[in-house]
Amino acid sequence: MDGIFFDPAVFAAPGTFAVGLLVLAASVWAIFLGYLADEARMGRPSSWPELPLPEVTATKRAAEEVKLSKAA
Repeated sequence: MDGIFFDPAVFAAPGTFAVGLLVLAASVWAIFLGYLADEARMGRPSSWPELPLPEVTATKRAAEEVKLSKAA
């Protein structure tokens, strides 16, 4: 059984191994894109640039609540 994995005759040409890796990478990429499409369809942000910016009014409100004491 170990001879199957290490025997170079299993891969008829070195390009066959490279093509196999390419097909594997393409299938993993397709699964990842499908996951992103499902997330986008449900309305969830898939990366940080899609997150909403914090509102400016929240920071203004916090700044108004701070009361400064007068210096003696």
